[in-house]
Amino acid sequence: MTNTLSLFYDRDVGAVQGLAFDEAMTEAVGTGSLDAALRLYSYRDHVLLIGRFQRVEAELDLLAAKGLGMDVNRRPTGGGAIMMGSGQLGVALAVADTKSLPAKVHLLAFAEALADALRALGIEASLRGKNDLCVGDRKIAGLGSYRSTSGAVLLHASILMGIDIDLMCSVLKIPAAKYADSFARSMQERITTLQEEVDGGCDRGELCEALVGAFAKSLESVTCSGDNESLKVESAPIATERYSTQEWLFSGGRNTAEGADVSYRTSLGTIVLHLVVQGGIISKASVSADFLENHAGLNQLESALTYVPLVPGSLRDRITAVVPFRGLVDATGLAASITQTFEDRESSPIRIGSCYLEEEFAR
Repeated sequence: MTNTLSLFYDRDVGAVQGLAFDEAMTEAVGTGSLDAALRLYSYRDHVLLIGRFQRVEAELDLLAAKGLGMDVNRRPTGGGAIMMGSGQLGVALAVADTKSLPAKVHLLAFAEALADALRALGIEASLRGKNDLCVGDRKIAGLGSYRSTSGAVLLHASILMGIDIDLMCSVLKIPAAKYADSFARSMQERITTLQEEVDGGCDRGELCEALVGAFAKSLESVTCSGDNESLKVESAPIATERYSTQEWLFSGGRNTAEGADVSYRTSLGTIVLHLVVQGGIISKASVSADFLENHAGLNQLESALTYVPLVPGSLRDRITAVVPFRGLVDATGLAASITQTFEDRESSPIRIGSCYLEEEFAR
């Protein structure tokens, strides 16, 4: 009996919707509603996605990302942090895992199909290391996998059609990034894109056609158009319950949330900060006060304290930036009160690093 490979296409999706759709697609394969499914898509400019087992505050400059209006989320698949947008083609393949094969077996087959697709475009690529598809020594795609409880495997890849390295350096928290010029040059040497590798360039349509042909051959399947709208309905509760939550975003590594109230007296009355800290980052902040009238600084302080590392200097700088509170609040004193309220917690080593750098480990 010939299997059917259902095809899904999408453009300009947000991180929450895109990740939820991939999971719904995987569940449909796991439950037998679909034989196999291939989704080819691009995110809106730009989103930042960390790997399943990474720690968000170790990977990303959340303040910079927030300032640029970037979506930030966590993939269910492993691998490193990456910036995605219209210049990268996302590839999601969901296959049944009836034989309970090791993840590496699925990843190797996935990589070979990707390489076949690129070969059809005149690019010779091969798997290097554990999850990098490279042209020579330069990476052109990163791979990751995830095994669902329903009996399916989701395989992810991000193919670089193009990339804004300077923008990427501004939001990925990489030690070498403080040496911006040399780091950007290093990235140019580490990665390549379809624009560089294909004479005359390669458009999205050509790449998608090559990928569909390669995966249909690899899976010995016929292809059909998938029911996009049906899976969007299936993905809606997944988006709400998982990918829209702070718990999911901060679930890698130090995933214990601590909540505390911090009181601070001023000449106008007492300010109470209601803070939630996850992974050393203030993930949620709300501010109340017993002032006699509303004060412009209260809402600004809430915004300023969100996604700030629990570090005195960082807190002081953000509090100082709240102009209406200057002269009313001692930024250094309030920062010290906040940090002293929360105790440090031990955590196990967590993988850190972008898709383009070697792995490191940190506590």
